[in-house]
Amino acid sequence: MQSGADLPGQDPLGVPRPSGLRRLVSVAQPGDQGGGRQSGAEAGQGSIQSSLMVVYQTGQRAEPLTEWYMKEMPLAGWSLNQPAGQSKEKAQGALYFTKDNRSCLVWIKSRPGSDQTSVVINARAM
Repeated sequence: MQSGADLPGQDPLGVPRPSGLRRLVSVAQPGDQGGGRQSGAEAGQGSIQSSLMVVYQTGQRAEPLTEWYMKEMPLAGWSLNQPAGQSKEKAQGALYFTKDNRSCLVWIKSRPGSDQTSVVINARAM
């Protein structure tokens, strides 16, 4: 495997991904809502997952990535929902978005003393 290639897994449906992110981990929690409305073939495409967590790594800095998500997520139909009374600085790189009946937490963190930044995305049905 090439050093910059994604590891196996999937990206959250409808969540934009900036270039330069390398997927390290993808963990899906199957959904059991709705009493199995969808067939097994559709389930294989990840359409009924209630939760998907993905961890990415990049050499980009956290600040421009945060700005990118704050711009691109609303363009993809997501609404930014910061907790009341919490500034962007207090959020420590955590951005919370909602869209229809879904929520998405984007957590961006640079490691001290490293040029690597981790991006953790947790998308789930509400």
